[in-house]
Amino acid sequence: MSPSLVKPTSSASHWAAPRWLALALVIALFSSLWPQNAYAGPQPVQVFFLSMPEDQVLASFKKIASSAPAAPMHSVTGLSVTSANTIIYYDQWENGYDLDIANPPNVWSSSNLGGTQIWGDGNAANGCPPNVDGRTILTCSDANDVLSAGNVIVLENDVPLPRNTTSVLWDARDKVGATKVIAVTRSVWAKTPGTVLADAVEAYDTTRWGTQFEMPIGQNTTASSMFGYTALLVMASQNGTTVNINPTGTGPVTTVSLNQGEAYQVDGGMNMGGLVTSTQPIQVNLLTGKVGSAYESRWFSIPPINQWRASLWTAVGTTKAGNPANVFVFNPSNSTALTVAYETKLGVGSFSVPANGSYRFEMPLLSGAHFYSSGTPFLAIGTMDSAASGSTSTFDWGYTLVPDTWLTTGFVAGWAPGTADYSGNGSPIWVTAIKPTTIYVVYGSPGPKPYTDSLGHSYTISYTVGQYDSKQIYVTNGNGITNTQTGLKVYTLDGTSITGAWGEDPNKASAGTPYLDAGYTIPPLPEVVLSKVAGLRTDINDNGNIDPGDTIAYTVTVRNNGAVTAFNTQVRDMVPSNTTYVTGSVTLNGLAVADAPSAGDFPLLGAGINVGTIAVGDAAVVTYRMQANNFPPTYASVINT
Repeated sequence: MSPSLVKPTSSASHWAAPRWLALALVIALFSSLWPQNAYAGPQPVQVFFLSMPEDQVLASFKKIASSAPAAPMHSVTGLSVTSANTIIYYDQWENGYDLDIANPPNVWSSSNLGGTQIWGDGNAANGCPPNVDGRTILTCSDANDVLSAGNVIVLENDVPLPRNTTSVLWDARDKVGATKVIAVTRSVWAKTPGTVLADAVEAYDTTRWGTQFEMPIGQNTTASSMFGYTALLVMASQNGTTVNINPTGTGPVTTVSLNQGEAYQVDGGMNMGGLVTSTQPIQVNLLTGKVGSAYESRWFSIPPINQWRASLWTAVGTTKAGNPANVFVFNPSNSTALTVAYETKLGVGSFSVPANGSYRFEMPLLSGAHFYSSGTPFLAIGTMDSAASGSTSTFDWGYTLVPDTWLTTGFVAGWAPGTADYSGNGSPIWVTAIKPTTIYVVYGSPGPKPYTDSLGHSYTISYTVGQYDSKQIYVTNGNGITNTQTGLKVYTLDGTSITGAWGEDPNKASAGTPYLDAGYTIPPLPEVVLSKVAGLRTDINDNGNIDPGDTIAYTVTVRNNGAVTAFNTQVRDMVPSNTTYVTGSVTLNGLAVADAPSAGDFPLLGAGINVGTIAVGDAAVVTYRMQANNFPPTYASVINT
C-alpha cells in the first residue's frame, strides 16, 4: 500500500489524498516494450492515473454556469484495447495503491471488492472487465476474462459529492496499467444540467508526463470570453512531488506537495504563458469556460514543453459555416514573433504570432490542417463552435493538436458515443491524412467484418480521401450496434500517417441533451516506423552507376512514433546478393559497432543489433556499407530484401 495521502496547503481547491514495414525493405524489428523482471504478472508498458477529478470539475462548473450545476457527477472512462492478450490492472484509489500493480498484495476477489482487479488473464477469481463493447454487461467467467484487439471497456457511474471514500467507484484518480498499449479517455458532467455542460480529454500515460509546462491559452487570451474562466488541474504520479505554479508566468508562485494520484486545482485565474514545474512527472489539464453562460466549457490535455514540436496537425474542420472551428497557435517566446505556415484544402499561407501571444486561425469547411514553423517548437489547441461573436455554446468542445512525431498509420477510438444514451448519432470520428490515401475502417462492434485488405486484415468499410480532407465517420450498422463510434479503428496500408479526433458535429447533432458537447484528440496507435535509403558511396569510374568494386552506403532509421518508450529494440538485415559487407563500417547513432565474426562479420545478421531504448519521438540511426561484386550479365541492380 502507498502511504496515506496528504492534503496540499493552498487557498485553491484540491483533493486529499508496427505494424508496417516499408515495402522497399525487409528488416525484422524486435522490440520488447519493457525490461523483463521476475513478477507474478507481466509488467505494464503503460500506467495511467485517471484525470479530471469530479469534485474539481464541479467546482469549475459552478464558476462558469449561470445555472446551478449540481452533483452527482456522471463519470465515464473508456479503455481501448489495441492488441490481443492484453492484461489490464485496475487499482482504485479509495484504499490506497498497491506498490507493484502487476503483483498486487491487495488483489480483487468476491470478498475483497476494493482490491486491484486483473482483467484479461483468463482468471475470473481476480476480476473481469465489466464489458468489452462499451455497452453489454459481461458475465464474469474464465472464458470471458480475455481481451482482444478492438475491445473497449467503458466504466460509467454516478459519483456523489462530497465523496464517501468507503464507496469504491469508477472515477478520477484510479490507477490503470496495461501490458500492451491501450488508449484511455475521460469525460465528466453534472447530472444537472447534464451533457450540455461537459467535455472530454485523452489521457496520457506516465511516459508522456513531464516536469515543465506552459499554458497555450488562458484568461488573457482574446477569444470572445470562451476562456474567461481557465482552471488548471494537476495530478502527480509519485509520492513527494513538489509542484510550483505561476498562473501568469511572471507573478507569485504557489507551491504544493502531492503524493501519487493526488490532484490539485487552480480554480480559475490561469493565463496564457502561465508556468508549471515539478520535481517529478505530472499530468496537466486545462478546463475553460465562458463565465455566465449556461453550458460553455472546453477541456485540453497539455503536453510538457519537451514534447512540443515545430509541426502540428488537426483533423477538425467544421461542417457548418455558422459554427466555425478555430485553432489557437501559441508562441512561447517572450521576445520574438513566430512565423507559422499552414496548409489546408484551400491552399497555403502563413501568419505571425506575437511574442508570448496567440493567433486565432479559422478552419475551412471540411478541412484538416498542417501548421509548422522553420524549427521553433510551439503548441496549438482547437475549439469547435467558436465564432468570434455571437453564440458559441451549442456544440462546444476542445482538443489539442498532434505533433508530427506522434503521427502513425492508425488509431483506435475509445469511448465515442453518438449521444449519452445512444438514441442519436451526433459525434463522429474526424480523420485527416497527410497525403491522398485510402483509409480502412473497422467498426468496434463484435462479429465478422465484410472485407479483407491486402494484408489479410478484416475491415468494415474503406474511403478514398484527399490530402487535408476532414472526413467524418459514423457507424451506420455495426452488427446491430448503432449510434456509437466506440472502439472504431482507422488505418492505412501505404504508410500514410493520419490523425483523428472524436467530437460533436454541428451539422448532425441537436442542441441540448442527450447530445454531448464533448470531444478529444484520439492518440495515434504506437508504431515503430522503419525507413531505409541507399546511395553510391564510392564510384570508381565516376559514371554515376553501381559497378563492380563500387561501395553502397545504407542508412536505416528506426523512429518511435508510438505512445510508449520502446525498450531493447533489435534491428536485423541481410547482405544483398552480389555484394560483400565492408568490414568495420556499421555505426549506431554515429558510433562504431563491432563486427561479428560468428555472423560473417556483418553485425546485423542473425539476431541483429540492439539499438537500445528509443523514447517517444526519438530515433536510432544505423549505417553500413556494401561493396558491389562482379554481376552476372542478367543483373541490372542490387536488391536488398
